[in-house]
Amino acid sequence: MQFGTARPYDLNEGYDVLGIGSGYSRPLIVNNNDPKNLLAYADSALAQDALDCLAAAQCHQAGYDTVRGRAFFQLDTRIAKNIRLGEHRNLQLMFQAFNLTNKTNYGNNFVNTANSSKFLTPAGYINPTSSSTPRAFVGEFGARFTF
Repeated sequence: MQFGTARPYDLNEGYDVLGIGSGYSRPLIVNNNDPKNLLAYADSALAQDALDCLAAAQCHQAGYDTVRGRAFFQLDTRIAKNIRLGEHRNLQLMFQAFNLTNKTNYGNNFVNTANSSKFLTPAGYINPTSSSTPRAFVGEFGARFTF
């Protein structure tokens, strides 16, 4: 079993709020009296409003790692049955299950740009198999004969 707490990630507006230029992480601006409204200045048409709000100390930049993704959980198991076939021979039948709970793990891979229509929706997932689909439940049967 693997479990990991939700990892933090940053949010940004998606446009140059502070007018500093490219290469700068565009901070998310939130009102002091309504800090849960993350989309207050998401539209670039509101850039001057955001600057005025900051100048009046009625808003602030959201800090680093202000939101968290989703916790990671995965349960794998292996069950085996040994069958003795005489004194020196053994047959082992086994079943392995990966991601037994069939949970898609997004981690902190979410759309973090406020001016996106998919803001705070999953953008991908933690996937050790490098496939293009979430790692779903996988089961394997096997046998081992030793002599």
